[in-house]
Amino acid sequence: MASNFWKFCVIASLALVVAACQNVRPIYDVSDRQLFGTAKKLSQQELDDLVISTGLKRGWHFRSISNGELEGQIHVRTHMAVVKVKISQEAFSITYKSSDNLNEKSGNIEHNYNRWIHNLERDISTAVLKASQN
Repeated sequence: MASNFWKFCVIASLALVVAACQNVRPIYDVSDRQLFGTAKKLSQQELDDLVISTGLKRGWHFRSISNGELEGQIHVRTHMAVVKVKISQEAFSITYKSSDNLNEKSGNIEHNYNRWIHNLERDISTAVLKASQN
């Protein structure tokens, strides 16, 4: 009976490890996401402001590092992530910088981080398109 208990403990431990690993994915970075030609109507300051205001809608807080380069942070419950966004009239990129409590290791991170980045990517693209059409 004792050996069955230990077998159960080992199997349960392995199941927890497998479940935890399933929530970890390679870090998703956005690299040179092309913007539509109409983005050329927008100044660099307008583009920077769009990233700041668009990110704020999902809880991101950005600060300008330099013209066209911003650093953003998001805090969700006990999790925190920091990214760098570079934006120009042609394209933008979102790059992972650091995180807390997202199990980042060897280029992998909790899948929620990637969802946040996909949302931010889509939101920035949409905001630039809308702003450039006005």
